[in-house]
Amino acid sequence: MADKFPLIANTSAQQIQEISSGDNLNLLGNSIVGVVSITASGNVSVGGTLTYEDVTNVDSVGVITARSNILVGGFTSQTVDTAKIVVKSAGSNIGIIQVCSDAGETNGDLSGIAFSHGGFGDPGNSASAARAKAAIALECGSGGYGRGDLCFYVDGASDNNNVAAADKVVSMSSSGMTVTGTISDDKGNLRNIPQNSQSSAYTLVAADAGKHVYISSGGVTIPASIFSTGDAITIINNSGSNQTITCSAVTTYLAGDTSSKSSLTLKGRGVATFLFASATVCYGSGAGLE
Repeated sequence: MADKFPLIANTSAQQIQEISSGDNLNLLGNSIVGVVSITASGNVSVGGTLTYEDVTNVDSVGVITARSNILVGGFTSQTVDTAKIVVKSAGSNIGIIQVCSDAGETNGDLSGIAFSHGGFGDPGNSASAARAKAAIALECGSGGYGRGDLCFYVDGASDNNNVAAADKVVSMSSSGMTVTGTISDDKGNLRNIPQNSQSSAYTLVAADAGKHVYISSGGVTIPASIFSTGDAITIINNSGSNQTITCSAVTTYLAGDTSSKSSLTLKGRGVATFLFASATVCYGSGAGLE
């Protein structure tokens, strides 16, 4: 079929004629209605609002507003709830990022990252458990059924119900934060005091801050220029004999004593903690320290 060009009124020639190829059709202040399709070999610029049901590519320098969903990849007959952004791997039901605000995930998507405002379904049910599973799940509301390697629950008293499948869970509410599992730093579990076991004379190192030195013989030396303000080290005498703590390299005070010490004795089975008030001053206190 040959291309057809719109008819225009040429007032200068006083005749009706086709618009010439390459000319522009100026419809300023007017509308085009009932158009089945528009094919453009170049760019299409819209000064107002562009409303469409389906499109291949969108390159916007302004705001894109979606009335329902933004779906990326692999969607054919799948039902998607409202107010959602869903990204899926091509040819797979494993999603990469999923953001939803509905009260319950029902799409059958397995997501890499999932954000919800009402829950992801009940993991007690095998079908909904699969729908809810995510590597990272952030849920805000009272649903509390998200599953994943790392789950965060914000608000709602029952947010951490039925999350046995999650490796780690953080639940936050007005009463505080609850963590299922352990909280660790570079020294280990924050619920315990890591141990450095020694069987002979030992000089403290920077990594001993926050630990307890469990020593059976030889005594302990506190070196200079190693520790910082706030560092604390506990020393436990794992023997029935006295052990010497050499502390001449720093200014050391025994709690309740105004004179500095260059050497202290930790009696058998004694326990003492040294707290650094600065890099060069520390205070020692404990049972059996003198």
